[in-house]
Formats: sequence, C-alpha cells, structure tokens
Amino acid sequence: MSLSEEHRRIYEAWHRAIVGQNLDDLMALYAEDGAIDSTAVLVLERDPSGILRGKDRLRAHFQAFFDLIGPGDGEWHRLSAAASSGGTLIWEYPSAGPRGEQLDVVESFDIRDGLITYHRVYWGRVGFRLLADAMAANGRGPASRPSEEWSDEGMVPTTTFLLEDPTPQDPRRRWHGLGQAARDACYDNAAAVPDSAARVAARNAASKAYRAAHGRSLDIAYASRKRTLLDLYPALDTAAPCLVFVHGGYWQFNSQADFACFAEGPSEAGWSVAMPGYTLAPETSLAGIAVEIGAALNWLAEHGPAHGIGGPIVLAGWSAGAQLAALHLGHPAVAAGLAISGVYDLAPIRETYLDAKLRLTDEEIAFLSPLRLPVAAKPMTLAYGSRELPALVHDARNLHALRAAANAPGTLLPVAGADHFSILDEFRRPGGMLVRAANALLGEIA
Repeated sequence: MSLSEEHRRIYEAWHRAIVGQNLDDLMALYAEDGAIDSTAVLVLERDPSGILRGKDRLRAHFQAFFDLIGPGDGEWHRLSAAASSGGTLIWEYPSAGPRGEQLDVVESFDIRDGLITYHRVYWGRVGFRLLADAMAANGRGPASRPSEEWSDEGMVPTTTFLLEDPTPQDPRRRWHGLGQAARDACYDNAAAVPDSAARVAARNAASKAYRAAHGRSLDIAYASRKRTLLDLYPALDTAAPCLVFVHGGYWQFNSQADFACFAEGPSEAGWSVAMPGYTLAPETSLAGIAVEIGAALNWLAEHGPAHGIGGPIVLAGWSAGAQLAALHLGHPAVAAGLAISGVYDLAPIRETYLDAKLRLTDEEIAFLSPLRLPVAAKPMTLAYGSRELPALVHDARNLHALRAAANAPGTLLPVAGADHFSILDEFRRPGGMLVRAANALLGEIA
C-alpha cells in the first residue's frame, strides 16, 4: 500500500478517532462544508436524501452513530490494503474480524487540501442488520433476522432489504400513467419552490447592480441575432481560467444579464467569466440555440485574448444551460464542464407544457439529449440540489453513471439542502461549492 502523506494521515487518524469515539478528533478531519452520504443518515436522521453537509450536522450524526453501536472496546479490524486514486481514499472493515463478527462497511473519502470533503459509506450484511434493528426500534421497519432464516421457497430472505436508491423515486418510471398536470409538475421548478418569484426578482436586482459596477465589456455581439451577445468579466491575468456560464430558463426565458451576480464568486477567486445570451424559443428551435452556443465558444476561442480572456475554458450551465453545457463538452475550446441542475433527456419534455414553444422534433431529442449521445472524455462535474425535483436529480445521476461506465472523468456533486434556485448561491462567493468545483476541474485537465 502506497499512500500520499495527506492520505496516510486521514487513513490513520480517522480510524483512531472512530474506534476511540473521539468526536473532536474526528471532526478535525472534515472540511467545514464536508458531507456524508450514507444509509445511516436515512435511519438515524430520517433525511430522505441520505446526505448531510456541514460539520455541525456531521458531529450530531456521528454522536447518534456512537449511541447506536454503544461504547467501543478499542478494536475494529480493517483490511490492511487501502485504495488511493487522485483525491479519493477507500478502505474496508470486513464482517469477519480476528475476534469474530464485526460491523462491516466500506469507507470512501474525497479529500481536498488535507480535509474530507465528501464521505460515502457502503454498508455490508452485519451493518445492514444493525440499521434494520434501529429502524424497527423507531417503528419504521421490520427487525432484522439472522441471515440463515429464509422463506419456505428457500431463496427469498424474510428480511426486507434496503436495496432501493435513497433519492426520491423518479415519477417518470410510471410516465404513461401520469396525467398532463402530473407530467407538467415533473419539470415545474417555479411551482416546486414556493418563493421562487421573490428569489428571481432578487437575483435580477443583484445582477443589475453587478453589471452596473462591472460594465466594461458587456453586450458584445458574437453573432448577428439580437440576443447573441456576450457579457465578459475578464480577470487581471489574461491567462486566468475562464468560466463560461450558460443561463437557464427552459430555453424560452431569461437572458445572460439576469445572471451577472453569479460572476462574483469566480471573479473574486481569480477567474475570468463569460456569459453568452442566446435566441429564445419559439423565435428559434433548440437546435438553433445549440448552434448559437457553439458560435459563442468559437468567438471566445478567436477573440477572447483580445478582450483579456485567454485561459482554459470551463463550460458551466444551469437548468436548460446545463443541457447546453453538457452538449458542448466536446467543443475544441472547452477543457472541462460543470453542469448544474440540468435536463439531460429531452424526450419527456415534449410531453409537457414546455413543448408549446419548443416544438421538439425526433431529431432534436436524439441528437441534443446528452443521455443519448456518446460520452465526451473530458472532465465534467454534475451538480444538483438535494431538494431539486426528482426528475432533475435522476437525470444528473443517470448522466454521471453513463459517463462513469465509459471511464470519463468527473464528479457527481449533490448540494445538500439546495433547491433549483438556491444552488446558484454557491457561485456568489469565492469559497462557494460551485466555485470550488470549478477549481477542482482545473486539476483534472490534461
């Protein structure tokens, strides 16, 4: 086993703290906005997302875990081999230890700057029985039975296993049984967030103020149509990386000017930012919009340095803009992608209220849906809020799974507690999760 100094410190200190049930030492290993993704969160915290973020919540969770397993005896056997790849460290506690049966889990840690930023826990047979008993004690499920107890058929365990995805069920699995209102609701982000109108108004006001204070390079035409304009916020260093942010609005609302405030965090972190506008439906088709985003990238590659933007491009997008960002990941000017809260299969959209203006064709569904296209082998982070509509959550997870199966680099980034609108607040400060995600992508660029 060959571990970096950073990984070895986590490998030794985390094990020592968990076995000794030392909360202070354990919490010292996590980033302030560190997260844990574990079935135990469902059981102990009753959080359906299965994810907790922030050290205060992690501390409370580990205390509940220690209460569940009881005082330790200072022993917990783990396999001596640990896997380390890039920023990820993995090891296993097997079910069979030197002194008999023990809690069995696989621990996976994403580590950055010496701290744990994301912690995944995969539970084994013994661990499952412990969680099942905890659920039964809380009146939320059947108690576990010894693994040798089976039904009369001999092959079906009498215990109800927790095998389903812990995220909310995707209603599109029963699409043909949904009425029109239910289909529309699958994609109605505004209705899903009660104060969305107030948030949009606040965003637009903040963006107006930001543009007024940074108005040197706004509304630059990259093509001939009225909305094909770029807002540029160059860094002091022409070679600084550039975040190209494609706005959302289901391809039929908003403009790049409405999202200017989200240049604040990347700019303060030393990035250049470029925000392209595009013609909206029904004035043009989705295919026409896709062509325009490609033209904006072409323009930046050719003319960006003359405007102070010459560094590597990370193509980001939110909502409809995430689909456009994922679609153009293969563009020669793009080094990496950051797709946020997107729709990656267009087929269901054609059967909702959104298609009144889009009028999607079979060809557009086939060739503009990232989930239906060959995988681009460039780094891409797929982010979503834990309070997003289930259709958007599952599109992000499905696209990440498709890319992972093709060994394409990238991270799935659930933002705990964020909804479709609040997730973008992580662009409002240099230490926000989305700014940090963009920074992390720079390290993956070949």
